[in-house]
Amino acid sequence: MKERWLYLPAMAMAGWCAILVFASPLVPMVRTSLVRPSFYIAAAVGALLFLRMLFDPKCRRGIMAANSEMRGSQTGRSWAPSFFDPGWGLFGSRLGSRALLGLRAILLVEFGLTIITGDGRPTDVPLLAFTGLMIVMLLGLIHLGVSTPVEDR
Repeated sequence: MKERWLYLPAMAMAGWCAILVFASPLVPMVRTSLVRPSFYIAAAVGALLFLRMLFDPKCRRGIMAANSEMRGSQTGRSWAPSFFDPGWGLFGSRLGSRALLGLRAILLVEFGLTIITGDGRPTDVPLLAFTGLMIVMLLGLIHLGVSTPVEDR
């Protein structure tokens, strides 16, 4: 990705979310003082990434080209790749760098664990895990949109 001024801080924020989600059950002070402000900052970063993806025509065209490439000739049916697909799966090469894919896997596990071990109420820790996962997923979509070659029509 060429615009590192946007992506590196977003990746650092997602990493910070992963650290806080991991540390919050172990250190009560983290949960009381750092989780909520970090959630708001991560939500703002996620909103900026979404707006960046939404208003960048190159990114949108790349995502549409990747969508048609993934479907192939099946225009009406959706094709769901397998979880371990080398190109499109969780650790697929098309959806980001190794660091991004590893952080996505960590945040996905943390989000699942916070949902399973939670008491059913929306507390700050599952929301922080979700916003960190949202940042990483948006970074993967932006990477896919920017790196997919678009055919000129």
